[in-house]
Amino acid sequence: MEYYITGKDELSAEIKSRLPLKKRLAGLADKFAKKEFGISGFSEMSEQNLDLPTSRPCGVLCRQVATARIEEVCNYVSCACLNLLPMNFTFGLDTFSTRNADKVNLVKVRYAVGHSKNGRPMVRVEKLADPKALEGMILREIMVDVGISLPEYHRRLRSKTFGQYCPPTREIGSLFSLYLRKAKKHPPWVFEINKFHTVKKTINEANLYASRPPASWYYPLYLANFLSGNLVLFETYENKSGDVHKIKEDFRTAMDIIMDATGFYPMVVQTPPLDLDMMLINTALFESEWRSQISVPENFSCDTVALFSLIAKQAIAIGSDGVSP
Repeated sequence: MEYYITGKDELSAEIKSRLPLKKRLAGLADKFAKKEFGISGFSEMSEQNLDLPTSRPCGVLCRQVATARIEEVCNYVSCACLNLLPMNFTFGLDTFSTRNADKVNLVKVRYAVGHSKNGRPMVRVEKLADPKALEGMILREIMVDVGISLPEYHRRLRSKTFGQYCPPTREIGSLFSLYLRKAKKHPPWVFEINKFHTVKKTINEANLYASRPPASWYYPLYLANFLSGNLVLFETYENKSGDVHKIKEDFRTAMDIIMDATGFYPMVVQTPPLDLDMMLINTALFESEWRSQISVPENFSCDTVALFSLIAKQAIAIGSDGVSP
């Protein structure tokens, strides 16, 4: 296993081999967190904070704001194919950046409102706020033009798309802040939350009860949650056109650190890059039975990137007959 898991059989084998070792792997994660960060009781702290279901392992898509884009639909259907429960981790304490296409897309929402004769979606962009005016704002504090918060706007889209089957969400940012407060070995600086923005301060200046750590510090702890077989992360940092170079370095460094410390890589399933199609919201899926219109061969043998692409193609095409499903 390298940085990513890319096949159904590989994933199944990893989960099968790790779940019986859950206590041992949790102990290795605890030992790692204690040695490198001075955090005691890491695994128990994480489990209590995340409040995970126990019936099946969870397939986690982590985005700053959970929404209802084609990527979320792909994660939902892929989890069903891979016998996982879909779940979203959010990071509302992160800040807005016009250099990040994913964040800009949250306020310049791309809706598919129909299809052209060649089957391609006709896109309407709804601008919820001026991206330039949001630079540096904490995402959960952003109010959009319709008078609600940005996360609430997207929560309503999720409700319209997934209905009673909407995947649960967990705010991972609160866990990062908890790690910071419990640690004995801190980063040299943190982001202190100052109402709508964050201020970079040295560790001695900051109020740790109102701060979040930098990604380079929390990333190994974040990924250590995906060791035991009960959580599987769906992610990729292999997007050549995206603003992911630094976080890609943080990801690979963190993966190697955890492997060196525990003998195991965190379980990360590779997904396609977050391109314009993946950031599309198809309005034909709203309050419909769209699940019956997406099919994956029972014995599919393609890799996980191809699986996402297969699902995305079908999800985008729903409504292309001119009739809402």
